[in-house]
Amino acid sequence: MTGSVLITGANGTLAIPTVDYLLKKGRVVLFSSEAHAPGRAILEKIPPAIPDDLDLLVHPASLDDKQGAGFHRYGTSKLAITSWTYALNRRLEKDQDLNRITAVACNPGGLVDSRMFQKNISLALRLLMQYVVRPLLPLMQYQNPQMRTAAESAVDTIELALGKVCPGERGYFELLDRDESSPESMDEAKQERLWTKSAEWARINKDNIALRNAC
Repeated sequence: MTGSVLITGANGTLAIPTVDYLLKKGRVVLFSSEAHAPGRAILEKIPPAIPDDLDLLVHPASLDDKQGAGFHRYGTSKLAITSWTYALNRRLEKDQDLNRITAVACNPGGLVDSRMFQKNISLALRLLMQYVVRPLLPLMQYQNPQMRTAAESAVDTIELALGKVCPGERGYFELLDRDESSPESMDEAKQERLWTKSAEWARINKDNIALRNAC
């Protein structure tokens, strides 16, 4: 079978069982974000980082600044899934039966109609998005092409998933362009730690997955 798989959110381990159904070729697309890289996201108050204790990814410490803490968890989740994608690709490339399957972590852009700008944000920011940013979006896109709607992002993501853009390429993408992810996401030791811990959390082992060197 050939095909593509879209994985949203931060649970990259959902991608592992899908390779059983992509035995000839295909592409796994995982959603990253500019928020995975420190200093890029406008809502960032606490820089994203992979903790030494990986259990803090699922049981993070409580902070007084709830909005800042929430976005920190979002950014860190995108950092984790971006980093994890590299570990998946290394294993796919080494598997003779699955090496035509590629995995990409894609930043789909800053979605101005995202639920992120509808809940748990200040009234001022909500009004700014609704009455300034969205109406003026066509003009703002000339300055920042990454500002877009979810519908625009969906079209690009499907093109990427179907291999119509950069077929056979792996790694990190900004919209439809191959790019470099953050320095921390490129740390191979952290990539491997995330891979091992994710497999543990998802109870994945060599007996229940087609990817021969998954564990």
